[in-house]
Amino acid sequence: MVTGSPALRPFEGGTFEERIRARDEMRSRGITRELEHGRISATRDLRKALVRAYNPTGVYASDEMPGAAGVLLEILSAANAGVVGTIKNTNAEELVLLERGVEEARGMNWYERAFRQKTLDEFKTSMDIWSLYNGFPQTHGTVGISDYKPTSGKENRYYFKLKDFFTIAPRASLVPEEERIRCLLGLFDNPPSVSGRMRGEHGREDLINRPDRVFVENVTFGVFALSKGVDEQGRHYIAYYDVWDLDRSLGGSIIRPDFSLQFYDRIYYDPITFEPKNPGTRKN
Repeated sequence: MVTGSPALRPFEGGTFEERIRARDEMRSRGITRELEHGRISATRDLRKALVRAYNPTGVYASDEMPGAAGVLLEILSAANAGVVGTIKNTNAEELVLLERGVEEARGMNWYERAFRQKTLDEFKTSMDIWSLYNGFPQTHGTVGISDYKPTSGKENRYYFKLKDFFTIAPRASLVPEEERIRCLLGLFDNPPSVSGRMRGEHGREDLINRPDRVFVENVTFGVFALSKGVDEQGRHYIAYYDVWDLDRSLGGSIIRPDFSLQFYDRIYYDPITFEPKNPGTRKN
């Protein structure tokens, strides 16, 4: 959730050239093979580590660990899936309430309808990211694979994206569509302050804004970076970047506590009319 957090291990696997294949997997299965295999591999590594710790001489086979050690192996192997299932069930009830709120807002003013829809969209997006982070398929199809990578990035990897960034964009999610780009660009002239809580929890005192990059905060990403630029073809864009992680006390991954997802995507726009050129809504 905090951009560039130094404690996080980078995403393992999935080159930029493989993004088409990864996109097809997200569309058909709701998850990429790297995320799914990462969870399976992490569980396997955990079992091996426990076997080495409790059975250093190799007296017992890995499936014949005695007493408490054997029980611990089984508990930890299943714990992550159990946490995921419990939280999904809890959030299913919350989802019903939010969807009901959207329905009830049909006769209300534009802002109230937009606010309730934003809350529902943020909830669905957060749950999809959380599921993928734990190595399970997304449910609502809000996450895709980006066609872009940071110009300064040196890693040969694909990045995740939100299929509709405007649903969670600071300020811009609660303005009419024709004002969204102007609203995002306004963040560079008047950036909002990042809460002291987010800085303190993650030890990030280096979130320094620049004319072409600002740090902002929202429900889905926490603190993340917005930048603006012009590509090699002279096209103007706004980009967002985030390293997404979740503390275990908030339902994070038990078997992959240092794992993270990296998001990066661009929103191109006309610098004269401020019309989005690739708004990305529901694109894979």
